Amino acid sequence: MYDSARGALVVSLQAELDLRNGQQLAEASVTMSRVTRNEKLDQHFEQLADTLCQATNDVADLLRKTEAAGADWKLQFTWPLACLWFSSSI
Repeated sequence: MYDSARGALVVSLQAELDLRNGQQLAEASVTMSRVTRNEKLDQHFEQLADTLCQATNDVADLLRKTEAAGADWKLQFTWPLACLWFSSSI
């Protein structure tokens, strides 16, 4: 391409710059891919955390209702038995 030594040096330096730029572009592409993957994972874990929080709240509500129903049942069935026991002991 160039006949002079200076011209060959310019071509060599340009080729080395192109190679370095290509390497930097490849590294940047890999880094962006990792960042994108991590963002998707973060979104997925955030959705899982929201689902887990909702399920925990639902279970807590069910336990509260069960506890209230158990208290009502206890009042319905233990009060008459206590009255019978008290009246028989007199």
